[in-house]
Amino acid sequence: MKTFAELYCERHGIPLERFEQVVFQRCLYPQARLLYPVLRAWGEDYFAPDSEFVHSVGLLRQTAGFREDVSQFFSRRTNRGLMRGTLRLRMSAGRLKKLIEAELDGPRKQG
Repeated sequence: MKTFAELYCERHGIPLERFEQVVFQRCLYPQARLLYPVLRAWGEDYFAPDSEFVHSVGLLRQTAGFREDVSQFFSRRTNRGLMRGTLRLRMSAGRLKKLIEAELDGPRKQG
């Protein structure tokens, strides 16, 4: 069975090496997308938790593993506070979950 990253890239016609950046950008909250250049310049590792999250879920072969990944993502101390927590200047776990379900659950529901 293929990984989420492999399925997503096949379906959307993107190279596997661009998977993380494409999905990361797609899952950013609108306010984070707007402020992305500023946040990126402010601290190179500001989006490190998001990048690690996307990398981890890209390896999933079934949706059941998402729960553990999302739990780890939100348990990180760096995801708390005003900017990442309250203002949501980060990626959306809900948006990522919808993408994962579309790729990993979708083919089984149709077949």
